[in-house]
Amino acid sequence: MTTPHATKISRAIGQRLEQIRLANGYLTDLGLRIYRGRAALYQDQTTRPYACLISARDDVDYESRRRVKASRVYDLVVTLTAGADYDEQQDALLHDIRRALSKDSQASVLDGLALDMVLGGAQLDNPDLGSNAAQITMTITALYAETY
Repeated sequence: MTTPHATKISRAIGQRLEQIRLANGYLTDLGLRIYRGRAALYQDQTTRPYACLISARDDVDYESRRRVKASRVYDLVVTLTAGADYDEQQDALLHDIRRALSKDSQASVLDGLALDMVLGGAQLDNPDLGSNAAQITMTITALYAETY
């Protein structure tokens, strides 16, 4: 059975995020806790920071004979502990995410799996009253083509 192209792209994004480790020269160890799917948001994730890569939408941009050009939109939700310096932690996490997902070159996006990838802005959420969890939500859009 052939793996759908969107699944390959999701896996590639997850693998890039998993590279975010101090040992690899990043500012954080976010890559130790990368989860896929919305359900991971609601599990008790006691070790922070952690990130959930959620497939939010898949839009068809163009269709012709057995070929589709589409956009897969993801929400990347990062949860961190809101200590005294959590603004600086958010900055470090954003830096690492953008670095990990930056394009290799003009000709290669996710090792050739995607035609393009766009990192959207980041929503920085402060903790709710009585909580010590802050969040970052970023949109990632991968443009891809698939032939059937």
